[in-house]
Amino acid sequence: MLNLMSHYNIQVLEITNEVDDLAEAYITTEIIPRNYKYDGIHIAAAAINDMDCIVSLNFHHINKLKTKTATKAVNLLRGYTNPDICTPMEVIEDET
Repeated sequence: MLNLMSHYNIQVLEITNEVDDLAEAYITTEIIPRNYKYDGIHIAAAAINDMDCIVSLNFHHINKLKTKTATKAVNLLRGYTNPDICTPMEVIEDET
């Protein structure tokens, strides 16, 4: 994974207090369970850093309808953008 990060020049986003606060908002509104706070941090970091999308195969807490709609509401209420949450298959272009 680390080789892929350097090969594709992937930037690692910083977990700031702002990211942590937004992730905590997902927990207090019961979008993300407290035991899975890092899933909330993943979404919050993308929202705060104005990412277009989150590509995830995590269907437990990230890539599901409840999370997509509820995080959008929280993000918009707090003035953040809302990254699309999608699977890799949705963003990979088929060459054939």
